[in-house]
Amino acid sequence: MLSLGDLYLTKGHMREPHWHPNADELDYVISGEVTVSILDPNTLQVCNYRLKPGQVTLIPKRWFHWIIQIRRKHICSCSLTTVKSSRWKVQTYYG
Repeated sequence: MLSLGDLYLTKGHMREPHWHPNADELDYVISGEVTVSILDPNTLQVCNYRLKPGQVTLIPKRWFHWIIQIRRKHICSCSLTTVKSSRWKVQTYYG
């Protein structure tokens, strides 16, 4: 199962920290510039990735993450979330 979502942020705003118990997340930046922060559950280190239009980040399931807008008035980010489950469940998706 796949989900597709979009996210619009103004400068200085963020997508709150969250995680997906049964889904990987692939984020693609369409416009603007963001920092995607990911908490590695194995090392407890926070990794920060600065993304510009055309760049992608992959966030494994169960990894805590958030997105902060750092440039321009708004960004448009699309996320593609894959759900690997033997049962059909509703999965929340984030951009």
